[in-house]
Amino acid sequence: MIQALPGAPCSRNKTGFFTDRDMCKNGGSHMPTGPERERRAGRIPKIFTPRRGSASQAETASSRALSRTSIALIAVSLILIALVAILTTISLLRGTRTPAIIANTSAAVNVPAELAPPLLKAWEYQAGGAVVSSVAVAEGLVYVGSEDHLLYALDARSGDEKWTFKTGKRIARAPVVAGRSAYVSSSDGYLYALDSAEGRQLWRFSAAADMNLSSPVSAQRMLFVSAWDATGRNGDSRVIALKPDDGKPVWDTEVSGRVVGTPTIGVGQVYVGSENGAIYALDLLDGTAQWRFKTDGPVSASPLAYDDVLYAGSWNGTFYCVETASGKKRWEFSAGSAIYAKPALSEGVLIVGANNGKVFALNPHDGTKLWGFDTGEAITVSPVISGAYAYIATSEGRIVVLDVATGEQRWVCNTYSPLYAAPVASQGYLYVGASDGMVYALGRHSDGSPKKFPADDPAVLSATRLEPPLSVKWQFQAGDLIEASPLLAGDTIYTGSDDGKLYALDARSGRAKWEFNTGRPISASPVRSKATIFVGSKDESVYALDAANGARKWKFKTGGRIFTSPVVSEGILYCGSADGKLYAVDAESGKRIWSYKTGAPIFSSPVTYRKTVFVGSNDGHMYAFDTSAWQKKWSFKTGDHIYCDPLVYRETLYFGSNDGKLYALDADTGAKKWEFETGLAIYATPAAYDGVLYIGSGDRNLYALDAVTGRLVWRFETGAPIHAKALITGKTVYVCSNDSNLYALDIKSGTKKWQRVMGADGSLAARDDMLFVGLSNGQLIALGE
Repeated sequence: MIQALPGAPCSRNKTGFFTDRDMCKNGGSHMPTGPERERRAGRIPKIFTPRRGSASQAETASSRALSRTSIALIAVSLILIALVAILTTISLLRGTRTPAIIANTSAAVNVPAELAPPLLKAWEYQAGGAVVSSVAVAEGLVYVGSEDHLLYALDARSGDEKWTFKTGKRIARAPVVAGRSAYVSSSDGYLYALDSAEGRQLWRFSAAADMNLSSPVSAQRMLFVSAWDATGRNGDSRVIALKPDDGKPVWDTEVSGRVVGTPTIGVGQVYVGSENGAIYALDLLDGTAQWRFKTDGPVSASPLAYDDVLYAGSWNGTFYCVETASGKKRWEFSAGSAIYAKPALSEGVLIVGANNGKVFALNPHDGTKLWGFDTGEAITVSPVISGAYAYIATSEGRIVVLDVATGEQRWVCNTYSPLYAAPVASQGYLYVGASDGMVYALGRHSDGSPKKFPADDPAVLSATRLEPPLSVKWQFQAGDLIEASPLLAGDTIYTGSDDGKLYALDARSGRAKWEFNTGRPISASPVRSKATIFVGSKDESVYALDAANGARKWKFKTGGRIFTSPVVSEGILYCGSADGKLYAVDAESGKRIWSYKTGAPIFSSPVTYRKTVFVGSNDGHMYAFDTSAWQKKWSFKTGDHIYCDPLVYRETLYFGSNDGKLYALDADTGAKKWEFETGLAIYATPAAYDGVLYIGSGDRNLYALDAVTGRLVWRFETGAPIHAKALITGKTVYVCSNDSNLYALDIKSGTKKWQRVMGADGSLAARDDMLFVGLSNGQLIALGE
């Protein structure tokens, strides 16, 4: 789900291996340009000599005298060159810089000015795994890579799926489209070339190393990629130039350290940053080393090339401006925190985001600060500039829009899922991929007004639409009680009931679309992955259903009743059962892959994070399993049963136990960071937003806690235990209590803003301008303004 709130994109090569001793002998941090001249002068070691994939060019000389016509043409050319030089000089003296015509400078180019906020949702699409890389847009298609190993091609206007292509492992870097081909790298070690219209494989290239740390980039009739060999000499990287037609190498150069960011293409040069603390310049045509600039910390973000300079940030918080001709530093700026993202440049303003949540606008000529803005949330992806506005994506799922000139906030929307990929602007739309697998298209009409969409596909609306008071829009009666939160996906809301049925309803009208009968009660929320709905039933089975019509695709039988929701990650479905086992099932076929038996029934839904799946058991333990090796990583024992679904937030695992405590553990190691004790058992799943955890307890209270320290921020007491997860939208926290009331609380203070008697205890879901409440009396009620 995406929610608007009110508010005032790789390459490597196997020849020159860079080390500290390879710096210029004159003590500088760069090498002179002109590789052939420098080799003849003996200044470039043999170690920099590239291995080329084609024969070197033969030198040619002409002994014929030039004709008078040729001399005249040369004279005219010289005059034109001089004229251009004069005009360029005048432009520079006036303080305006003419952009160099180079590839890979999307961050330095204005996108259409009509992309001014507020933006509304045109469509959304659910991928089968997390989307952690930017999309590519070309010829009416949006190309999306996902951690489910698939590359998706979607219609840019409607979001309809056109084709998918499956790689061997996850896709974590953006694809690139050049001509009629789409290129994408995968963690399986291959770079794939596909027919961009049909998704048919044209060729694939293997560097025998990890090629999924950076995206490919196309320029000068070559494709530039990078590969990191963790098992090779010192764990170094390679920048490789390939022929785009057949994937054959043109050159291959080694670079010291791990290169993570996409290679940047400049005039005659390729630039990469390395985590060994340096920026390297290679010759575009043959991969020979040009210079190296030493930074004070690792560089993982792609540099930005513009005119005669290069901009790049490092982990030590220093942002550098380096001359592309010499590799000499022109200026630097301290951001006070690590810089993991490529900057953006437009109209004389350089926008830089830092890991401490701060955004800086700098003068690109001297690095002086023009303004600063604190988002309060880590920034790890590149800004997008559209006319007068800068779009900033945060690690907490928000897109903050700032005025480029003043730094004032103009608009903000929330996807409620961490954003690890920079948004992409194209043809009047902003495309956003989120870590929950959702892909959104936001846009406006060409006249600047918000786009209007069909009534059954409402756009992203401001959070004021979900500000109380809310009234009933429609209600639906199931055949028995509804125990879990409904699932909202696109224009459909899905809810299970103790009558054994899963219902699919039109989210706008409440009209039934289809229903599927499992024969036994459904007490947990369904989940959706791509075009499939997965739901567990107390008939001891998990079902895979067609999301469009409810037709059964497969059924997987466990050894006990299922009380919890499954989770799908990278094409694998995980579910717990009352037989005490956690199962891993192929999401396409329904075939069992693996299982692990805990010491008691499982009533806690699993959750995945990176290559780990977590689940709580009634034996009082929280378990962590490595999904790449199918082994237990660690377990943590609490004082009682665990019914609460865990939450991973900012690399920390949060969950409650029947011992009344909320635990915060290091997600990687299982080490306890802190615990907070409430008065009674905790059944509700924690919710997190903006550094604060919200958790309901059997002691009737909703607690707001500092996510880092566990310190109490505020608490609100209801009339009965709280067993449902709180829902956060804008400035309001909604929570259902077993006292049959729905409460709306101020997110900052916890004071009550509104209350509505629902007639039964319930659980919540939301879409943009509507709040959905599933009740234990069997009703599903839609509330809105």
